[in-house]
Amino acid sequence: MSGVQPRPGVSSAPYSVPRAGAPVDLALDANEGAVPDLDWLARVTRDDLRRYPTPGVLEAELAAEHGVAPAQVIVTSGADDALDRACRAVLGPEHEAILPVPGFSVMSRWIGLTGARQVSVPWPEGPYPTDAVIAAIKPCTGMIIVTSPNNPTGGVATAEDVERLAAAAPHALILVDLAYVEFADEDLTAASLRHDNALVTRTMSKAWGLAGLRVGYALGPERIVGWLRTAGLPYAVSGPSLAMAAAARRNPQLLADFVARVRSERPRLMAALREAGARPQDSEANFVLARVDDPLWWRDGLAGLGIGIRAFPGVDGLDDAIRIACPGDDAALRRVERALRTLIRPERLLVEAGLEDPVGNAEIGDVSAMLQASDAPAWVLVRSVEAVRAARQAAALPIAVGDDGLVAEGAARCLQDPSDLVSLWPRGGA
Repeated sequence: MSGVQPRPGVSSAPYSVPRAGAPVDLALDANEGAVPDLDWLARVTRDDLRRYPTPGVLEAELAAEHGVAPAQVIVTSGADDALDRACRAVLGPEHEAILPVPGFSVMSRWIGLTGARQVSVPWPEGPYPTDAVIAAIKPCTGMIIVTSPNNPTGGVATAEDVERLAAAAPHALILVDLAYVEFADEDLTAASLRHDNALVTRTMSKAWGLAGLRVGYALGPERIVGWLRTAGLPYAVSGPSLAMAAAARRNPQLLADFVARVRSERPRLMAALREAGARPQDSEANFVLARVDDPLWWRDGLAGLGIGIRAFPGVDGLDDAIRIACPGDDAALRRVERALRTLIRPERLLVEAGLEDPVGNAEIGDVSAMLQASDAPAWVLVRSVEAVRAARQAAALPIAVGDDGLVAEGAARCLQDPSDLVSLWPRGGA
């Protein structure tokens, strides 16, 4: 076996999101934004494909938008790239980085890869924990992370928080991650740029709905932005991505309309979660974090209804949490509201012929015919692909018995025996 060994942190598993087994067609687990305009593809030229990309035009437009010099802006491969570059630019084994948690999970990886030590400050909800962060500052503090709105909780910081941190740690980089700021009440960009030790990162992956392009950017003092240029690839963003991102930014009304829809949806989504028995937290992002009794069942159950949400198995402080993005579409939100009622308060239990009734008052027979008789929220115990498909088409929750392969076809879970349903069936259902 080779004697080559990785640096500390590299031997850990790569970033991945644990997802339900059932396929989903309404993905609300990654917080993607508005549906983009495919006409932007027409802005791509042959030279965008043939030549090395030059981000200068987009950087100049972003600089003008934010009132800074072009040298104070760098376009990166998503905000992720900017955050990674910032860590590599200022952190090393001799440093500590202060990260409020729970927070953006990949930050811990990037901090760890530099050899720096992470200092975690609890921020489960409420205002940014400025006093606790300041108390953790040391001469070896190389970075303080401010994510606002915070992912995954939706909590926010204020301009005063940034000012206090910048003053308390002039020797550290205040990294202000504003990936979701379009949805928030306060934009910290201008306030952060007043400090010579603060760097702002932003993205077009969320509110702009362009996660597939991988376009983000950082703004800050010219010398710090220069470090980021040195710390990353020279051609990090493709020519087609730059062309389409520039075209999107010339249509700000699409962004404004989507943000307005999300802001109007947040209270509805929170109300639906409360009605379903969850405990949602206040959020200024395009998602809501909620505490529930069995987050993996919520994830799997909603996947059985075609809706993807995020759970956080094994993550400290988030073992009882789910996160759902606002879809930015009224019909999709109504679908989520119905799905939550179906998951938590089913009014019927249908059992495919050939299976036993586990609760004593289920309807047994042909699934398609039983579903046609009523559109009341229903769970369906199934043993065939046809029954899974019929249930999903009728917005009913299919749960398989005996055949694990039915989960890949759309069943929420597979039980070994119909009687196992009793552990999932909600009190008061049917």
